[in-house]
Amino acid sequence: MRKDTMSFRTKLFSGLRRIAYRMFTIFDRVFRIPEPRVVVFAYHSIAEDSWRYSIDRASFEQQITRLLRKRKPRSLSELARHISGEAPFTEPSFVLCFDDGYRDILDVFDFLRDSGVTPSVFPLADRAHADTSELGTDRAFLGTEELRFLAKSGWEIGCHSATHRDMWALSSKQVAQETVGAKRMLESEVGVPIRFFAYPRGRSTKVVRRALRDAGFLLALSMDDGFVEPGIDPFRVPRVGVDRTHTVSECETLFSTSAIVFRATVKRWLPSWF
Repeated sequence: MRKDTMSFRTKLFSGLRRIAYRMFTIFDRVFRIPEPRVVVFAYHSIAEDSWRYSIDRASFEQQITRLLRKRKPRSLSELARHISGEAPFTEPSFVLCFDDGYRDILDVFDFLRDSGVTPSVFPLADRAHADTSELGTDRAFLGTEELRFLAKSGWEIGCHSATHRDMWALSSKQVAQETVGAKRMLESEVGVPIRFFAYPRGRSTKVVRRALRDAGFLLALSMDDGFVEPGIDPFRVPRVGVDRTHTVSECETLFSTSAIVFRATVKRWLPSWF
């Protein structure tokens, strides 16, 4: 379960991580290691509170503004064409995602629209029965009309399962409810095709991935750090998570090639740090 306050261990690791990222960025520049062509960023909440997975509006806007100086914003539909090889990106790009579908992300709607960024939001389909022990928060979700408004405004609506249950602990029947069933619920509610899926906790299994393919999803996104190149498995698309522990300046190092490799390695061996 996520905690609403950062532990001493998390703060210590964040400080060490910050130093490491700076070193990796210098390393990449000295040895002229190219940055990834595209990075997918995952956010959750926009709020001035102590929850690790929220970030205050001012910091968020500064982060996106800095990103826009170096990278072109893309949608998930464009990313799908990049991965399939139909229309590969030829310039540094980024994709912005919001998981869980909290209402407070509306606070940055105007800013993102004016900045030319088209995000994707991944709400839960059965929000009335959301697994708050998994989420670690009980903040308000976007409602039906708000999701329809975002869809009409160009945001892409994905699916983050029905209730945010841990995909590693589900039976085949439960997998179907959290994937195929969730897709149908959201399509009926919002009135648009649901083509993208974000795994709760970023975790999946072969059974889950097969269910998503059979249901007609185009992409499914994890929280594994990695490189989004043409030809990768579209049902294991890596993302970089951004939360309250990341400073504004640190976010510029998150897409360093060496930093991404570092994060992937640490997550493999010390998953509890994340």
